[in-house]
Amino acid sequence: MGLAALLVGACGARSSISEPPVTAGERTIEGSTTDLEELHAFAKLYGYVRYFHPSDEAAAADWEAIAVAGARRIVQGSTRAELLAALHEIFRPLAPTLLVFPIEAPPPPAEPGRRGRVIAWQHEGYGLGFNTSAYQSGRTRRPRMLLGQGPGHIVLTASIPAERVRGKRVRLRGWARVEGSHRSEMARLWMRVELPKGDEFYDYTQDRPIRSTQWQASSVESTPVGPEATRVVFGGVAVGAGGVYFDDFTLEVSGPDASTWTEVTLDNGDFESGSPFDGWEFEGSGYAVLEVGDTHGGGAALKLERLRHKVRGDVFDERPSVGETFERDLGAGLACRVVLGLPASKPLDILPTKLEPLPDASDPAVRVAAAIIGWNVLRHFYPYHDVIGEDWEQVLDLVLTDVLDDSGPEDLLLTLRRLVHRLHDGHGHVDGPLEPEVVLPLRLVRIDDVFVVTAAPKDHPLQRGDELVSIDGVSSAERFEQRAAFVSGSPQWIEYVLLNWARITEGRAGTVARVEILRDDVSHMFELERTPFVSAPEEFDRPYFDTLEPDVLYVDLERIPGDELAQKMDVIARAKAVIIDVRGYPQADKAWLRHFLTKPERAKWMFVPRIIRPDYEGVSGFREVGWNLRPANPHVTGQVAFITGPAAISYAESLMGYVEAHRLGPIVGSATAGANGNINKVMLPGGFWIRFTGMKVTRIDGRQHHNVGVQPTHPVERTLAGIRAGRDEELEVALDLVRPATVTR
Repeated sequence: MGLAALLVGACGARSSISEPPVTAGERTIEGSTTDLEELHAFAKLYGYVRYFHPSDEAAAADWEAIAVAGARRIVQGSTRAELLAALHEIFRPLAPTLLVFPIEAPPPPAEPGRRGRVIAWQHEGYGLGFNTSAYQSGRTRRPRMLLGQGPGHIVLTASIPAERVRGKRVRLRGWARVEGSHRSEMARLWMRVELPKGDEFYDYTQDRPIRSTQWQASSVESTPVGPEATRVVFGGVAVGAGGVYFDDFTLEVSGPDASTWTEVTLDNGDFESGSPFDGWEFEGSGYAVLEVGDTHGGGAALKLERLRHKVRGDVFDERPSVGETFERDLGAGLACRVVLGLPASKPLDILPTKLEPLPDASDPAVRVAAAIIGWNVLRHFYPYHDVIGEDWEQVLDLVLTDVLDDSGPEDLLLTLRRLVHRLHDGHGHVDGPLEPEVVLPLRLVRIDDVFVVTAAPKDHPLQRGDELVSIDGVSSAERFEQRAAFVSGSPQWIEYVLLNWARITEGRAGTVARVEILRDDVSHMFELERTPFVSAPEEFDRPYFDTLEPDVLYVDLERIPGDELAQKMDVIARAKAVIIDVRGYPQADKAWLRHFLTKPERAKWMFVPRIIRPDYEGVSGFREVGWNLRPANPHVTGQVAFITGPAAISYAESLMGYVEAHRLGPIVGSATAGANGNINKVMLPGGFWIRFTGMKVTRIDGRQHHNVGVQPTHPVERTLAGIRAGRDEELEVALDLVRPATVTR
């Protein structure tokens, strides 16, 4: 489809507002431009028109396709006059009142905005993605579609006992397609072989999603099921804002080296036995689970469809005035004037835009479009620009320079990760349709600039206490700095991800890492294959609910199930001393906190921005949110200490924020991650997506939390001697703090 068709061919109507005349400045404009300047101007105007100009034409446009076509079109010229003409060609059919002009020949001043019924954009966070649990966007005086509340995906699950297939490879095959109503739609098959702790195999087919509207086959194949495996779990994942279909699942087994496969019984793999969903479970919310007659074979198939309903009424009260405009410099000596508020009118009769398939990220224009859309969403909707210290205008030129140098999807992934790194957002992440990299099964920590192994599998060549000197001939310190450029967050979060998750060692599956270590002051070299599905053990192996000493209870919130924690609250309340371990992401909901509080609280510490103007300068207010907790019985009266650190992120930090604000006990360890608030996602051309924090969260008392985290009252610095001895030095300090409470006086 050509650019003109993208812009006006699907509209079926013309605006009642006439196109502005060409000015004398347009006719006489002089000067040359570079590709970077042209893309810079296009990128900025793209965001202004897409997210803030409220015309019906713009709202109905296929903006991903426009980003791709526009990235091709905008670099075809080499002068300012050609750039201005290209910007008009791309955007005036969508924004007929738009003015783009040379800065030396500005138009007459705009009339001030006036009162009246207005059509204008309102954004409560970024509400145009498919993960809308806390965010919504819409235009005043126009209905909008609200998606079902949830994370934007639903998981279809079945399982068999591992003993049925032990020693054999297992293959799941199935058919899937998407509805084609939204580009975020995709289907994936998945499989996991579970152990008593962790998994020995998993594959979520991230690198091979199905996005076609035609039925396509997919498969996932396990390694031989080992002697300790407990069950094989498998199914499908539906992602996005539309509908996804599944049909005709089969399960097969084969010997470790055999070439033939034998089908094994899979209950209701074709969704036609008894109830159409017998034998299957669904994990997720916001989707309808439907039996449909549009099948790959037989008489029934499964459709997982995102719930949606039409809503009338404004998102919030604040809005631009009628005729209100804003002006911005676009670079290359050009500027724009964009209308924010149009006078109320009847909706234009615009046919729905047909979503034509886009090329993948091997196409340079797709890569540029992905960078432009990603930069824009983060520019206009990320709530922490005031504290991260990044010049987002300069970041635009950096990401455009980066993406112009890319040669394929793998390069684009790194470019987007460098972009998100500059958010300094622990929730910030980029992924796409590529095979995930693999790490060595290690846990590491840095002590005085020495990188030390804290955990490794029992038979692994590396041992606890080894000093990691280099990886593939690069010093550990240099490797750390190289990899840190692709991780977003606070310094403590980046260090946790690179070391405790061993991402400092990551590389392609099957490649060999040349690792140099020091052990007892003697250098050793190892060649270690990066093997999928081999995980590092936990550093400390203790029950999640335990009596450490007489009258001292230990509770690990990361591992204890929520229902079990609730059942044990009577025991916890009677204990003389309790240590609560929050060095991870808790399973239980926040109800347990009520047993520690002595008075009701109504603090507001989560703030969803209300945005009506661009560049995050148009925040007109916030939707303020808190937990409004009340005390509950039984009340915990014993001595309590909390352990935490950078693994505590998001919800874990909300809990620790209450511990800090209400002084529920000493906080032992190190700072939490410093990233809290509901995440948001934006899908990009090429099948990539960006995740980021979409709301502002402070500490309970209003101080900055982002990148700061909850600070310990009793900091603990781990020691090399303690690691080699297998000591939990943070737990030891917590024990010292609560132990006096157990002494009978």
